[in-house]
Amino acid sequence: MTMKKINFDLRDKWATQGVKANELREKFDTKMTLAMTLLQDLKSQKSTLLKREFEGADMSKEKAAIDAKLNDAIRDLEEAEAERTAAYEHASELSATNHVSVRDMVVNWNGSHRTMVRDVQLLPIQKQMAAARSAYLNAIIDMRELRQTYADDYSKLHSLNYRDHRPGDNVSLHEIANYVDLPSITNAEIIDAMDYGRLPADIERTVIGGEK
Repeated sequence: MTMKKINFDLRDKWATQGVKANELREKFDTKMTLAMTLLQDLKSQKSTLLKREFEGADMSKEKAAIDAKLNDAIRDLEEAEAERTAAYEHASELSATNHVSVRDMVVNWNGSHRTMVRDVQLLPIQKQMAAARSAYLNAIIDMRELRQTYADDYSKLHSLNYRDHRPGDNVSLHEIANYVDLPSITNAEIIDAMDYGRLPADIERTVIGGEK
């Protein structure tokens, strides 16, 4: 059994804070890479045409078509470079505006997050422990009063029994109740509960301040 954890929202924001900025950079990096690749491919095609022209072929129409494409590709690359620069500037502003530092998380943890967890989950446990402490100590006082109620009768009968001592019959007088009759909590049980989450076999696990 485990207690349901209240989510630490600021940690989620910290873990994902660079995602949008990185996605924006990657988008325009890709656009610029495609523009550069296309331009290089067109330059390679023109180089091939020039070689064929050097060999005597008439490549004027093909060269004109490639030149037109080259001009478009150069313009597209310049546009991609400008957009990439603007995207990087915006990504930097985005990161700065929404940035969450480790110190921010520590302050939030020590402040509102810790307060919320303590109010929602610790407070019921404290109330349960306070009630158990009250019940335990009151039970001890109840046992004291029970013993006192019969103390006089026990004392008188004990004196009579002492004077009526009969060697060998092994008959002794017992108190009606003693503190050893009360259930106790041992140090070993406390250690088992605190360190290992284990309970004695006669105690059923219940959860206060959370879900099983």
